[in-house]
Amino acid sequence: EETKNPKTAQILDEMLSKLENQKFRSIDEGQNFLDAWSARRNAEPAPEFLGLSPEQMHRVLYRPFEDTSDIVTLNENISREEIAEVRIVRETVYFLKRLSELEPLKATAKGNLPRAFAQEMHSVFPEAPGFDYPIMSEQDDWKLSALRYVLDVGGWIKKRNQKFSLTRRGRNVVNNGFGPDDFFHLTDTYLHKFNWASQDFYPSLDIIQQGILFSFYLLHRKADAYIHAHELAECFIQAFPNILNTAEEDPFSESGTIVHRAYCVRFLQRFCHYFGLVAIKT
Repeated sequence: EETKNPKTAQILDEMLSKLENQKFRSIDEGQNFLDAWSARRNAEPAPEFLGLSPEQMHRVLYRPFEDTSDIVTLNENISREEIAEVRIVRETVYFLKRLSELEPLKATAKGNLPRAFAQEMHSVFPEAPGFDYPIMSEQDDWKLSALRYVLDVGGWIKKRNQKFSLTRRGRNVVNNGFGPDDFFHLTDTYLHKFNWASQDFYPSLDIIQQGILFSFYLLHRKADAYIHAHELAECFIQAFPNILNTAEEDPFSESGTIVHRAYCVRFLQRFCHYFGLVAIKT
């Protein structure tokens, strides 16, 4: 026998309760009653969404940055000085300036950055202080591989005839610096054109990336002071419990542990910390 989703069953029970003792003269009248009830219910704040309504959560997931200004807004007053201190910006500027000195830069047979360039980037920007390890190619450094991809699809660099060079956008950064428009475009590219799951061995768990605006809202509500990363992950799971069903079985970890780790790595470390949005204490 198929097990019903508890949330779906709860909604069905509520609807049946509202229909009890109601009398309608037509199907349309009954449908109008249900539509009005559904609209009211979808507008009510939900505890599992930290006070957001189901209607707001729908916009968060399917209309991010288009119709969500009542939930999350971008700080458009960020200064060039603040932007210059962001880790991914420092890496981007260094990458583009070195490419401007070396272009056209011949790619490897696999289409990657040449070894010397990759090793230089890896040496100047290690993954973590004190965590030094040698690399033989761009693919040995997840952060560098992701950066090269983002700069390519974002339009700062191009690869033609197996050679890397700057685009007009990239040359503008080299000549005039990295400004707010570049930062917002970089952020948008990382959020929407780069697959976060491609850089680790966790299950896809696409909702972590799709639910980015809810995670921003979660930080706003919960992270004014330091909070344990797993508490944030638990709040995310509470909002999207089906994520546990999509976590593949692991002989050494429960699905909840897998989700916690993937959420912390993808959202908190490789996005928020990398983009200067949070401070992390270990």
